Amino acid sequence: RMRVLAAEVSTALATLDPPAAVRRAGDTVAALCRMLPRLEAEPAADLAALPFLSDPTLPAGMTGIILAAWHRRLARTGRPSLPALLAAAFDAIGLGPGAPERRLAMLGAVLAHATPAPRFHNARHTREVVADAIWLAAATSALPTADHALLLLAATIHDLGHDGGTNTRADAFGQVRTIPCLLEDRAVALILPAAARAGLAPARQADLIAIVRATDIALRPALTALHDAPGLPPSLLSRLAARPRALRVAALLADADVLASAGLTEASLRTQTARLGAERGRWLAPAETLGFFDHLLGGRFISSAGRRLDSNLQALRARIAAAR
Repeated sequence: RMRVLAAEVSTALATLDPPAAVRRAGDTVAALCRMLPRLEAEPAADLAALPFLSDPTLPAGMTGIILAAWHRRLARTGRPSLPALLAAAFDAIGLGPGAPERRLAMLGAVLAHATPAPRFHNARHTREVVADAIWLAAATSALPTADHALLLLAATIHDLGHDGGTNTRADAFGQVRTIPCLLEDRAVALILPAAARAGLAPARQADLIAIVRATDIALRPALTALHDAPGLPPSLLSRLAARPRALRVAALLADADVLASAGLTEASLRTQTARLGAERGRWLAPAETLGFFDHLLGGRFISSAGRRLDSNLQALRARIAAAR
């Protein structure tokens, strides 16, 4: 089974002509060479377990504990690998290796493993976000297959080429300013040429760009407001305002991007905070984490599926506030 997956990944790269470099010359080929032997020895992912299933009767706290344990096991064993996770998720919705979204996701999985990588925004984070997106999709009633596929693809590529910085940095003149969607546009630029070759329709490409751009954390309050009141005036999210299905996918991805930091357990939050601090080269004070919960997340998740874990978020926020 996994030899078939190794062949699928190799074929995706051979036919989609990937970028020669994500961060350094030759890092795409190096990532593929590291990945293929592991895929050939890896068992298939278990579709009968989380994150592929969502039990609405399970309390939020228990769901958080189970998902956090899944993330710890993933970090310890590396299994299921990102390609195996994606293959299982696409198989579950009936999309085989020829589907454009699946082919692009397999390419993105290789690009996500390019090294050297930042301490937080790396392949581990990508696997976590994909896993949490799978769970959120399972918890979303009647999610169309096309939207599910776009969510899986966007989760895989949303941080490609991340350099460990933020969208606030010095410009060419040395002035520090915020450049909206700077890193998100970098990720999209790495995959778009291949998207055309894979046969992803132009409208789907435009939706993909809008969904990935919406993961700019500074846009999260605006995304939350747009999700709750779709008639808001145009902004950086204007395409999503006109396309409610893409807006729902963007909300699911935005929640998946922060779920391990804000919706699972205290131990998961500590792990994520430590990794992000290591990436930024400094300790992150509780006041910064509290600001993340209050000003960016607004004390809640966006999607209806994410809101099933709101009580976890609120409990974590209360613990941070009490510890200050």
